[in-house]
Amino acid sequence: MLVADILDQRCERVAADITRTGGCAAPVHLDVTSAQDWQTAIVTAARYFGGLDILVNCAGTVGSASIEELAVTEWDCAVATNQTGAFLEAH
Repeated sequence: MLVADILDQRCERVAADITRTGGCAAPVHLDVTSAQDWQTAIVTAARYFGGLDILVNCAGTVGSASIEELAVTEWDCAVATNQTGAFLEAH
């Protein structure tokens, strides 16, 4: 099982617990590097809550090596998460 699947299941359980105790929650999978995931999250927020008033994007990553030793794939992942993710959030 992928880590994302495990986290999605946890998110669904937390949302169900919140709803069961009288609150309102909607679980949404969001890969911050995906424009489609951002759109889905915004549409879901509008449907469940009437829109967004506040949004906190706390996603971020760092490489596991010094810049001289960092693999290009790790660099690309960090840029996509830390920079592209914040860019997509604003659009």
